[in-house]
Amino acid sequence: MSQITLATHDDKDALMFYIPGLPNHADLHFEYGRHLQDRNKYNYNNLEATRCLKKAHKLNPAHVECLRMLANTMYYRNAYVATISFYKKLEKHCPLDEDEMRKISWSLQKSKKDKQAIVYYEELRKLCPQDTNILINLGFCYGKIENNEKALECSLKAHQINRRDATALLNIGFRYWVIHDLVQARAYTEKSLRSNHDYSHALMNMGHVYWCEGQQAEGVKYYQRSRQMIKDDKLFSSLMLDDAKYIVTYDILQETFEAVLQEVLGNK
Repeated sequence: MSQITLATHDDKDALMFYIPGLPNHADLHFEYGRHLQDRNKYNYNNLEATRCLKKAHKLNPAHVECLRMLANTMYYRNAYVATISFYKKLEKHCPLDEDEMRKISWSLQKSKKDKQAIVYYEELRKLCPQDTNILINLGFCYGKIENNEKALECSLKAHQINRRDATALLNIGFRYWVIHDLVQARAYTEKSLRSNHDYSHALMNMGHVYWCEGQQAEGVKYYQRSRQMIKDDKLFSSLMLDDAKYIVTYDILQETFEAVLQEVLGNK
């Protein structure tokens, strides 16, 4: 096989001339795609580089380095479905390393495939037991599938490692609220606010706590502060309505909560 070297070639025509007879060789397209990304300081939006890498993948679907580079490229483009696809293909040929597991787990989480994300996060937890980001994301995924016990366990472990982590404190407070422990919910949500007083989600959660304690007026004040921080009424409404399924477990009517939301939005 001809030696593929790109060190002295800056354009495709020169490359093709240098390697005669290999216009449809997978390594040729892979090396040129890699060359383009290297030359452009890893510009993952380089469409020509991606085209070459995809051509290489088509010619040789088992090309491990090509799969790895395509997965990485899609990840940094926030193309999470494609990222998952390429990492799954890569995994058939070799185990994913720690960085790759982080990327596929985050991509699965962003794609709302929480059960699959949990599998990778649990593996990462074994590799990096003191990593609070892994624990927080794992807890978030457990929460999404309504496993409140595991969600709380992960967040408490993250808090044990870093007692000033505002996100861990927020998640603990939220999970205690979900399981109707308002005393602990208030305590941890207040700690979260002290760690980061501009934390819009903590303000919303504190509103939930006041509301479920029967202090609706105070709850509305926190909702209003949260809305001011989020600055996007559509997002604010979506987050509030997502939490409505827990609000109703406190014998509060959905219609009542929605009316409060409209009040906070200034629609009544």
